[in-house]
Amino acid sequence: MTLNISAHVKRVNALTSASVTASFNGISIDLDGISAKGLQVYRDAAVTYDASNYFQFLIQHSDDNSAWSDAEYTQVDLLGAELQADGNLVLVDYEGPKRYMRLRGVAVGSPSITLRADALLEPKVKPVK
Repeated sequence: MTLNISAHVKRVNALTSASVTASFNGISIDLDGISAKGLQVYRDAAVTYDASNYFQFLIQHSDDNSAWSDAEYTQVDLLGAELQADGNLVLVDYEGPKRYMRLRGVAVGSPSITLRADALLEPKVKPVK
């Protein structure tokens, strides 16, 4: 069996670059037909971001794109601590069972930071005949 290696990882906007100071929801990502998925979060600059003022980053998922819940994966909890320095890039895999996912940022204290995020999606690969 030969795999179609021309299928590349697709990058989809999950959070438009913005200065954020309050809790937020990222853009909903449809995972239909996707075998591997993850979120890439990039910190551009921060005015206030420290041990008392930060975001707790979560991956949320949904069956219907309207009722959301936090994914039950502890690896997503690492995101907040790893974004301490400008230019940091964090990649988190999501292997949950639901069709939709999004990034959720929950403000703790009074953070002020510029962020952007992408979803990295790998389509299911079909054998080439």
